[in-house]
Amino acid sequence: MIIDSSPPGRKHSQSNSNAEDNDQLRLNPGAPIRKPRSAGRFCLWLTILLVCLVGGTTVFFFVKGIVYQLRHPHSQMYYDKPESEINDWSIVVQPMIGKKDSFDIVASVWIRDDDGRDGGLYVDGKEQPERLIFSETVFRDLTLKSKNVLKNVTLAVPIAHFKQANISNYDLRASFVLVQHQPWWLARAQKYISWNPQNGLHAPAVRPSLGHKRTLEDEIYDSFGFTIPLIQFHNITGRLPGGSGTTSQDIPEPTGISEEDEEWDEEKEFLKEAEQEKAHKQFADDLMDIFRLDFTGDSKSVASKHPFIVARTHIGIIDETKLFKRQPYMFAQRELANKTCHELENPTWYQCQRWYFLNGVFETRVQIAGRRDDSSLKKNKFEFLYAPHLNAVKRSPGPKDLVPIPVNRDAEASDLTPTSLTSGEEYVNVTWRLSFRADNPGKHMVHAFLSKGKKDLNMTADDEELTHAQHAHDLTLGLLGYRIDEGAHPRRAHVLYFISLFVRAICWFLTIHYWYTRTSTAGISRLGTALIAFYILISANEEMLTSVFNPEGKGHWLSRVPISYIFLLIPPFVMLKAVTRLEFGSPGKGKEKKRGCIPKMYIAPATHWERASERIETRVSRRAKILFLISLFAIAHFFAGPYSYFITPRVPPPPPKAHPLHSLSDHIPTVLQHVYSLGLTFELGGTMLQFVMNTSSRTYAGKYKLVATLMLVANTLLLLDLLPHVVGTSARIGGVVVREMLGLGVSVVDFAQAIRYKSLKTSDTDGTVE
Repeated sequence: MIIDSSPPGRKHSQSNSNAEDNDQLRLNPGAPIRKPRSAGRFCLWLTILLVCLVGGTTVFFFVKGIVYQLRHPHSQMYYDKPESEINDWSIVVQPMIGKKDSFDIVASVWIRDDDGRDGGLYVDGKEQPERLIFSETVFRDLTLKSKNVLKNVTLAVPIAHFKQANISNYDLRASFVLVQHQPWWLARAQKYISWNPQNGLHAPAVRPSLGHKRTLEDEIYDSFGFTIPLIQFHNITGRLPGGSGTTSQDIPEPTGISEEDEEWDEEKEFLKEAEQEKAHKQFADDLMDIFRLDFTGDSKSVASKHPFIVARTHIGIIDETKLFKRQPYMFAQRELANKTCHELENPTWYQCQRWYFLNGVFETRVQIAGRRDDSSLKKNKFEFLYAPHLNAVKRSPGPKDLVPIPVNRDAEASDLTPTSLTSGEEYVNVTWRLSFRADNPGKHMVHAFLSKGKKDLNMTADDEELTHAQHAHDLTLGLLGYRIDEGAHPRRAHVLYFISLFVRAICWFLTIHYWYTRTSTAGISRLGTALIAFYILISANEEMLTSVFNPEGKGHWLSRVPISYIFLLIPPFVMLKAVTRLEFGSPGKGKEKKRGCIPKMYIAPATHWERASERIETRVSRRAKILFLISLFAIAHFFAGPYSYFITPRVPPPPPKAHPLHSLSDHIPTVLQHVYSLGLTFELGGTMLQFVMNTSSRTYAGKYKLVATLMLVANTLLLLDLLPHVVGTSARIGGVVVREMLGLGVSVVDFAQAIRYKSLKTSDTDGTVE
């Protein structure tokens, strides 16, 4: 028998107390049990950290080594010890030009003086003579720190020679020679050793003698001077005034297929390979600033290309003042002399190309007497100097820097009797624009790589297209440091563009992060977000199709799909996933969650806050939204097309080129125009619907506030290149399209809402389903 010792009436009270304790335990269970630490996971993260550290260090030192080799391509020959520790100066090769030494640049222009003999550069095995038409000191008091020194000179170029059938680009050439101020080594100079091959190669004159006897100093300066052609051959529309003949537009199109056409088809592959090889060779020449001989006559049609005078030249000097070890330097100079044009039996001067990475400062070595105050020097010991490397940028002239010579090549082609020079010969006056810039070796190599231009300039284009091409050319060379005038600041325009591009890239990452981490659609206009996502999809697919069907594309069509296409698909995917509340897996939590091997997708039910946002969005009727989007489409189609300008261009833009998709159908242009308007409608409509949602809910959603600020900065930076106070004469010559101003206006409104309203945090909108 069990006796309950508790008094009557307490038994119920005790049961209530136990129930309250159980409720407290259930509501406040205390700190959860911590998960045990995993040694395997720790080792995995440690391995990843070490791999990243080692990989980053390896990449850093690899890039550092490449940069050092670009800045100092001949560093293996440097003498490492400081000058104060040098006891014997005969073991090093010193620079002729020091950091503080000043010098001048003398320019000379020569023209082929054929005296009526037609035969190109050579007649009867002898090179035709030249005559001087200009020689002047164009730059004074330069140093190795001089930048953007400009000079304009006027040339009077006789044109009679260019009426002949056989002409070359070197028939009008320029030469440049450095002349040092008060050279400290001149009194001790004894002789010089040049890189020119010792096989009877006759280099052209670079400076006129002017009737006086040439001194050793003159010969030293001339030995590292250089010459470049001032003639380029390009296509030309029609004929110049006074001429007649057919143009490219007058040539009848072939009808039918003949046997010659079939033979031509068989040779297409061979010609294609030849064109590719020529393109690679042209790229290498542009990369290394190599000026090769070009000519008309022989196998070429006399009137196929027209001669143009180069009216702009960028010249420079390499800022190299390191000490070199004598033995490696002498070996490099000997190898340079022996290997130059070694593949040719009897090379001529224009066949021996020079570029810095190969020639370096090994072109001229000067031997001077030893220092008398140096007691360590023995008898017959000498010191050695190396001359600096002068160069010119091959792609200096743009299309507007080429002056056509006013001669009728077509008429002269029918009568090959050359015109003799007379006292009444005709001239063409040309303003020759020169600039000078000193660079270190690394910058010179980068400049040479980035300044590669198009294979050929389209001189048949109209004046507006040539002006736009010239502006783009000036901006490209300006990025490399070559200005066209004192008031030009092309680097500022490039900096504004690159900063804007970098800011947009940051916004791209932040947008993906925002929508990827979004767990609620509260405060979001679901329709507006879907429209923006569809706009991105339309733009990405249009870009992808353009690349695939581009007739100039190479390889399989899959290889032509740009990598950017995949990255452009990420934002619309995460945006649509968020607004549709699409989830992967099985609904439920904890033990209620079903597990399986097959991944499943389901639509998460709306929470209380999400349904509240949907009710706010439905305040605007569906009919009003449809009418709004139709109105936007009409405005975008008629007033905001791709060539609708808010600010008129200073120079009329060239006619648009045919779209790569036009080859598929004749209706493609109309379709593309409607697709463009539809994409702009989706972009603006979706953004405005989100603005309405923000105003109605008094909260800010749809993106981070930082993104709104950055997009305003990016859109503003793109318009600063219109201001001459910012970029000088490098201001944009094209206008501002309506779409740019719409983007700026949207950014301003977005920024204002970001300041006015409070951000809607995800933690405030999460809740259980009612």
